[in-house]
Amino acid sequence: MLQETSYTDDQLYTIMCLASQHDAYVSFVRGKLCGTVDDFFKEISASMRFPSYFGWNWDAFDECITDLEWLKFSGLLIVIDDFNYIFHTEDCPSIYRALLTKHLNIAIDFWNHNKTPISVYLNIKH
Repeated sequence: MLQETSYTDDQLYTIMCLASQHDAYVSFVRGKLCGTVDDFFKEISASMRFPSYFGWNWDAFDECITDLEWLKFSGLLIVIDDFNYIFHTEDCPSIYRALLTKHLNIAIDFWNHNKTPISVYLNIKH
């Protein structure tokens, strides 16, 4: 499930703690640190503990986000905080946000097909 949210930091913390208590792997991506696509790949790669062979492109992102054999989890929670800031230094940030959403939906479809619960929150701060 992919959702746009506008949770406070306290609400996000509670959601993330509850997910972790249910053996979900929780990934927190700091959108304000993702001004460019390369910045996003660095942030998501650290948050999801991508292996060193991660190729820093969308195909490699798809490959890693649908593998995750290096993690132990019964479900996944991916939070991209400050989503409205992500890609803010790229020429057309909305195009890159749409591209990211497309690739996140690919991951959601994959994990749903494999009966692994997954939630992705695109948290927008005002």
